[in-house]
Amino acid sequence: MRFAVTLLAPLALSLQVSAHGFIQWAKIDGKTYKGNGDGGDPSTTAIRPTKPYDVGPVVDVNDKQMSCGLSPVSNAALVADANAGSSVEVLWGGEGGTHWIHEVGPVMHYMAECTGVDDCTTFDASNAKWFKIDEQGLSGSKWPAMESLFNGQPVKFTIPENLKKGNYLLRSEVIALHRANVEGGAEFYPNCVQLKVGGSGTETPSKTVKFPGAYSATDPGILTPDIFNPGFTYSFPGGPLSSLVSSESSSSGSSSDDDSSSTSKAASSATAKASDATSTKKAASSTGKAATSTAAVAEPTTTKAASASTTNAAAASSSAAASTSTGRCKAKNTRRRAEKKRQADEALARRNKTARAHHNARMFGHKQSSAGPSRL
Repeated sequence: MRFAVTLLAPLALSLQVSAHGFIQWAKIDGKTYKGNGDGGDPSTTAIRPTKPYDVGPVVDVNDKQMSCGLSPVSNAALVADANAGSSVEVLWGGEGGTHWIHEVGPVMHYMAECTGVDDCTTFDASNAKWFKIDEQGLSGSKWPAMESLFNGQPVKFTIPENLKKGNYLLRSEVIALHRANVEGGAEFYPNCVQLKVGGSGTETPSKTVKFPGAYSATDPGILTPDIFNPGFTYSFPGGPLSSLVSSESSSSGSSSDDDSSSTSKAASSATAKASDATSTKKAASSTGKAATSTAAVAEPTTTKAASASTTNAAAASSSAAASTSTGRCKAKNTRRRAEKKRQADEALARRNKTARAHHNARMFGHKQSSAGPSRL
């Protein structure tokens, strides 16, 4: 038994290591920064390594390791260059280049300015004030971002174009929800990249959150008892996207708030009119389709009715013809029977007549014989 335990222990450890993961690499504007994963050398990467031999999840939302993952060895020694508006790709996976193994749950990205230090290599993530810049969740019945990772493909997003330059931590987080139908079943996988952001942006986020603190164990996006039921809808935890992201989508490039508001209202009105026009067009199209459908139904129905009528008429005609034919046959047979009876009666009469003649002849001959010879 002791020998069996000795063999199973390394296997269990191997399964634990390969069962979860970390950021394998991050690509910013085409430049790739490799991670050192499970307890790797922090001196050669801008991605903070995770605790040696432990790439499992954080399971308690109040754990201090919710910021950048399970007890990093230390901060990474390098920083990755980025700009406001940079395109970012992040690939999560397991040890040895294996793919991510989970398929259910969201992928989100937060940023936090590294304040009070020269760069993020010495910044304590427990002091970070995070703002959410990206969230990718459920679409229909699938989780596209998670499935991309499962298939060995990165998730993609953009750093806000109006973000002021400075030093930032990028927090990439995968939440696995395959066991989140019960409280405490969600698995959190955070990992951080140290950035130096340039560009001409000047804005800062209006609201931020802390990790731990941003999530509750019973938040709708963390405790999901109906996750595998039809019609399930997902709500992201951690609050809405940052105002930096929201302002990008509504910005019109106007020079004043009033102009921006007017432009936004005009755009909203135009959108509403376009929507009404589209709805009217769709209604007309639906009416046309309904009319066409009615005509299409009516035409086959009329044809079927006419066909049925013709068939019935043909059947009636055939029945009448059959009846007439039957009557003729019966009359003909009657005539034949009458003719045969007449012929039989005549034959019988002839036989009777012949028999009487023979009888009379025999009787006349007998009388002559009894009277004796004729006297002359």
